[in-house]
Amino acid sequence: DEANVAGAVTLREQQRAVNRGGAEERYAELLACAVEKRHARRGIGRLLVAWAKLHAAAEGLRFLLVSASTDVVEYWRGLGFDHPPARLRQVCHELKLEFDDSEVLHLQLPSAGGGALEAELGEAIARLRARPVGGQKRSRGS
Repeated sequence: DEANVAGAVTLREQQRAVNRGGAEERYAELLACAVEKRHARRGIGRLLVAWAKLHAAAEGLRFLLVSASTDVVEYWRGLGFDHPPARLRQVCHELKLEFDDSEVLHLQLPSAGGGALEAELGEAIARLRARPVGGQKRSRGS
């Protein structure tokens, strides 16, 4: 049986002072989240972002940034991202320069542990299992 890639996510970890005179902070920029067209609308993107949040928090990162194209800003807001705080103005400006027609959004990560991110990932997996490819019903054995 040949394996197929349904989607991918790319994180770029950063460690730097986010404002002048400030202490260094560790965070990640979510550079890409893509789902293969035939797998769209099944929750794979949500699953990939849930994994990215969990991974980043487990690595001790403080927040995620995403430069969202204007047509998907509401999607990212639905995943918990929002306007970045003013103290991140410089790093957001630099990230925005890498992507045309985009808006940089921010998500504060909880400290590792607590189970909220693990639960979010579990819910995304359950949602994906309930939505088979092509709308076909899954048999009990699959």
